[in-house]
Amino acid sequence: LRAAQTAPGCRILGLLTWRGFKPLATQTQAFSQSTKRYAGALLALAEEKGELDHVAKDLAGLAATLAGSKPLSAAIANPLLKREQVAAALREVVSAGGVGILTQNFVGLVAKNGRAKDLPAMAAAFAAELAARRGELVAEVTSARALTKAQETALKDTLAKEMGAKIQVNASVDPASPSSRGWWAVA
Repeated sequence: LRAAQTAPGCRILGLLTWRGFKPLATQTQAFSQSTKRYAGALLALAEEKGELDHVAKDLAGLAATLAGSKPLSAAIANPLLKREQVAAALREVVSAGGVGILTQNFVGLVAKNGRAKDLPAMAAAFAAELAARRGELVAEVTSARALTKAQETALKDTLAKEMGAKIQVNASVDPASPSSRGWWAVA
């Protein structure tokens, strides 16, 4: 697909619009120091145990579960709940989701330390650091409906060709996004 300039800082590839990619170093600076420390420690341990991909998949699934469950998100952010209660709720979620032992232990430690509300940010920091180590660019994609595997693959291939780098797609759904009018917005 041919890229065309539209608005300042915005290019179109067919039905795809994006505002460019930030270098991963600047993306990870948005995370708090403690979030980066937790994610970095888990990354080092997962690398040591040869479980990087498994832990990345576990954390992405956990982040999606938290984002999709308002009651669970509210519970982990509720300062009135005891850490043990939050840890028990998260333990049920991760054990039911087939999450590996390393990730289960990490989630338990985070909850025990009173940082369960930071789990989505820790998952994002982990993914960003892993992508940076692998030389990948991360495309944050928002669409009105969930992308099919074929659409996600086509998007990845098109962006990889255009950008000349490996692409990791983090897709999210927002019915009010510009993609509901036929455009995919990628930041």
